[in-house]
Amino acid sequence: MHNTIIAVGHLVSDPALQNTSSGKSICKMRMCISDTNSKNKCFIDVESWEKTADTCAKYLTKGREVFVEGELCTSTWTGKDGSQQSKNYIKAARVKFMSSGKKSDDKASAPAASNSASNNEVEEDSDIPF
Repeated sequence: MHNTIIAVGHLVSDPALQNTSSGKSICKMRMCISDTNSKNKCFIDVESWEKTADTCAKYLTKGREVFVEGELCTSTWTGKDGSQQSKNYIKAARVKFMSSGKKSDDKASAPAASNSASNNEVEEDSDIPF
């Protein structure tokens, strides 16, 4: 059985880059994946790791349209009141930068970021429509 999710949407905040205690980079982002005319908006958190995280933190900003492919994960914890809490998020394997979000964005020529089991390198994508 496969667990793969593909989502396209706009970032609703700037990405936040953090480092784990072992020194690995993690970039946390939140995106809206609903139609712009939809009254009910759907938001989902995205986590990217290592080189993908570094690239996302360097080139992405709020409003940027992104294509995310990865694994749908669930995080659970106990809240302050003792109740069980959970949230779904995407652990990104690939992030492609679709549009700049702003007409005069100089980050528009940023590469797509990709993590794969065999290759952790950042890839250039000439098919980005900008």
